[in-house]
Amino acid sequence: MLRLARIEEFEADALAASLVGRGLMGDALVEVGLKARFLERDFWPQVDAHGARRRRPRLRPYRDLALGVEAGFTRTVSEHAVALEEAGGERFALHPSLHQRLSALGLRCRVPEGEAVSAADRYLAPLLPSLAWVFDCAWWHAASENRRQRRSRARYEMVRED
Repeated sequence: MLRLARIEEFEADALAASLVGRGLMGDALVEVGLKARFLERDFWPQVDAHGARRRRPRLRPYRDLALGVEAGFTRTVSEHAVALEEAGGERFALHPSLHQRLSALGLRCRVPEGEAVSAADRYLAPLLPSLAWVFDCAWWHAASENRRQRRSRARYEMVRED
């Protein structure tokens, strides 16, 4: 299944590149990779830590997501280049690594330069506040459930007989 998933990913990349061009496709893959890395390593751990510390978090992570990504990308091009070098693939990952995907397109791995308008801003701008509100409500609900479950486990462990 891993092999099939990776083959399908290469096919999807090739099709997308035939529609928008290899260069734009490569830039998009790098941009998505860098943003995913930032979200996984910096943004979401901070959001989770904030939610775990408070009884009722005041944070609206999805509303603040664009600002968080923008703030996270005020780094230098060399810092992004280091992140790209670290972006190796896991052995059992469903997706090929960024380097493998770019290599299959015949592209070098490089940090895109210049400011591009995101597809979300271009096509969904009027809906973004409503979408953020829906996702924030779902996050608040999930955070509340997680806190309730942790409290229940803690109470159970306190009264449990050995």
